[in-house]
Amino acid sequence: MSRCARAFALLVLASWPVTAAAQSWTDATRSRMIQDALKIAPPALSEILLHYAKDLNRGMLEPSKHEGEEVHFQLADGHGGLAAAGVTKKVDEIRGLLEKRASFRRVTYEMGVLAHLVSDVEFPLNASDSDAREPLYRDAYCRYIEHVLVRIPFVVDRDEPAALQKNDIQGFVMEIARRAVKNYPLIGPAFKDDGTPAFPSALDERSVPFGIASLSYSHATSDIAWIWRHLWGSINGDMRGTPFVGGPPPEKVQVPPRKPKPKRGPRAAQTPAPSPQASPSPAPPEAPKASPTPGPGEGKP
Repeated sequence: MSRCARAFALLVLASWPVTAAAQSWTDATRSRMIQDALKIAPPALSEILLHYAKDLNRGMLEPSKHEGEEVHFQLADGHGGLAAAGVTKKVDEIRGLLEKRASFRRVTYEMGVLAHLVSDVEFPLNASDSDAREPLYRDAYCRYIEHVLVRIPFVVDRDEPAALQKNDIQGFVMEIARRAVKNYPLIGPAFKDDGTPAFPSALDERSVPFGIASLSYSHATSDIAWIWRHLWGSINGDMRGTPFVGGPPPEKVQVPPRKPKPKRGPRAAQTPAPSPQASPSPAPPEAPKASPTPGPGEGKP
């Protein structure tokens, strides 16, 4: 093939429409996110969502068919993606449905869609497109997260996002994207171009990708619960019994101080130990004194 023909072929491939959706979380991972988010939702809202659980899960999973659309990602630098605008629009839509007293089945489905869009932003590989190798390991990382999901605990973000306190939905989404992008460059080095681990310990439980998967899952699930809670509260929904609302902040664990080690004084000069000596031999017994020899004329009567 000539150089011109090769260049033309590359140009055609580059402009070919992408038909495969860029997968983020797998369906199994998204389904568990819904279950965990319901645990910390306002009980009155949770009761409704659980009653229409099939519609909630359908809303969470069906948008995966269209993940190639820009509404499913948000670049942290703001130069790509429409998730911030999409989440804002979906919140307004659901609020309007609730105010018009639309069917709870419809509202619940849209709450699932909202959960999908918010969790997409937290997926680390959705926050940037700076790594040209990303398409080579993206699906492998999605499947990896699902594989290790049983070993990932759900840790709740108890502090309400600052942007939600100001009713700034777009700001809330951008905060998520800026947090997610910090982990973006740390995932690719763990994978070869065929999606397999770059080295034996690249994906074990002490690896960076595992830690990122664990943090990102908990952040995404907490984000879902927070946007649900914010939306429910904005229409004066019943917030009684909501976990962590009005409760004391979590206690900080304090490690007891260590006892100071005793200070060592200056070393005393060591007296050399006496060399072992043979035990003195006992003195010979004194010889009995001889009786004085009597002189002449002595000793006789």
